[in-house]
Amino acid sequence: MTSPAGLLVARGRFGLPGASVAARASQFKLDAALWMFEHAGSSFKKCWRGIFMLKLTAVLLFAHAACAAAHAQDAAAGGEIYKEKCAECHGPRMASTGGAADLRELKGDERARFDKAVKEGKGQMPSWDGMLTPEEIDQIWAYQRTRSKD
Repeated sequence: MTSPAGLLVARGRFGLPGASVAARASQFKLDAALWMFEHAGSSFKKCWRGIFMLKLTAVLLFAHAACAAAHAQDAAAGGEIYKEKCAECHGPRMASTGGAADLRELKGDERARFDKAVKEGKGQMPSWDGMLTPEEIDQIWAYQRTRSKD
């Protein structure tokens, strides 16, 4: 980094013929102020970016915590619905007792397959379309994700 005095020498300020001491001193003060502003400005910008990133991180962590809490509520509600409507065939812990599918085997990217089976039925499983709301199906899926093997 070049100091204010170094800038003056580099610009030839002290070598100007006929320049008064007062003019040189004023120019030095101006150059020193500009130098400090430029460097303080970059420090300020870095500090501001740091503060912004901390605030953004806090907001994202809060949003993540809120989503996790909502997901936990959905999973709890889905567990109740599962016990009432699904456990008889799919088992109390989603472990198949024989003919029904082991729902723990469903992977996260198989949501469409799950929805289709619930809404249209599959094999001996009847259609639940109209008997379960979309919200209830979402809640059962959230419960399934907490029990999944993947």
